Amino acid sequence: MTKRILVLFAACALAAVAQTSGTIGISGTIPEAFSLLSSSDGNLASSTVLGAWTIANNATMLAITPVDVRVRSNKAYKINASATFTKSAEGAADGGDGLAVTDIGFGITAIDATGANVANKLAGDHTVVAKFNYTAAGNLSLAAADGLSPFVAASKATLNDISGANDGAQVVSGKRISTKGNIATQTNFVNYKVGLAMLPQYFTPAGFASVVTLTISSN
Repeated sequence: MTKRILVLFAACALAAVAQTSGTIGISGTIPEAFSLLSSSDGNLASSTVLGAWTIANNATMLAITPVDVRVRSNKAYKINASATFTKSAEGAADGGDGLAVTDIGFGITAIDATGANVANKLAGDHTVVAKFNYTAAGNLSLAAADGLSPFVAASKATLNDISGANDGAQVVSGKRISTKGNIATQTNFVNYKVGLAMLPQYFTPAGFASVVTLTISSN
């Protein structure tokens, strides 16, 4: 009889301390996040070979096809640009001018902030620095009736504004872009079109190359 009482008492004791609920914790941080990608959401790496140009009796600019740059962020941002410029196998100047960074226009030709998951869509939410802003014309094909480079210092930007002594400059700034989503989301980015152009002239014969680097960071 005693044995039975002990067994029954032990069973009751176990039932009294049984756990019927518990907790699982989770914690973390969400860092500042920015991306600057191509139109296919891959790494931004565009290259154009202009080839030998033809000097004509008009104002036809030699331009690259504007490059689409998709920008995403979870806070206010800015984009800086810098450029390298090199020439090769340049002929004798013989009193003439060679192609220079001041002859190559650079800027933003269009902005699209209409995506359903873009947080700030209003005019002025994403601002291009004035001299880099070619959005009114939609391109860098400025009038050049006199056959000379149409880019005016301080008002119409060229590679000179982001290279050499001016080693990099802010081009764009804006408010938060993405409400949510990630790089696979097709409605949460601002698309900038970036252009380069020049007017063929009787410059000293040479080969030339330039690389523009865009960098996004917190504003």
